[in-house]
Amino acid sequence: MLKVINISPIQQQKIKADEYTFSVEWGEWKPSKILYWRTGDFHKSLIEIGLEEPSFRLASITLALVEHIYQWRPDRPHISALDIPQEVGLPICQTNAQLSNLLFFDEPGLLTLYIGQDAIRIEIGDSKQISSCIKAKNVSFGLDKDKTLSVIEITKLSKENMAFLNNKFKL
Repeated sequence: MLKVINISPIQQQKIKADEYTFSVEWGEWKPSKILYWRTGDFHKSLIEIGLEEPSFRLASITLALVEHIYQWRPDRPHISALDIPQEVGLPICQTNAQLSNLLFFDEPGLLTLYIGQDAIRIEIGDSKQISSCIKAKNVSFGLDKDKTLSVIEITKLSKENMAFLNNKFKL
């Protein structure tokens, strides 16, 4: 799992949807090296998180496949509405493995997607209580008590992006 050890300033953000994936990218996207941490079952679910070397700043999120998809219930508040510590920036991560010589690091795990009116919530691993939040514009990163990345919420999505998501990831 990805553990957050620090926060960097927010970079320029770009949301992209293509035939196969939905992505959010930060920065100039010309770093020397990006390492990819991936989770899911790698057959019916996959998310890829790009970490920029050498800082391991979160540089991208790409949602490719999801098997467990649910409607976002109105009683489930957004992370930013919770009464928890919140900071602004992008997570700087550490993983529980040596990444220096790898391009991809795969950690099998549960991946769940909730689709709302203009937002999505991606839960990584078993559902844990969110203890803090890092916010980068309309993307919130929910961390558990151990500072492990557990939830990613993307809010205020355009009608075009929501149409893509609803079409690709049908309930």
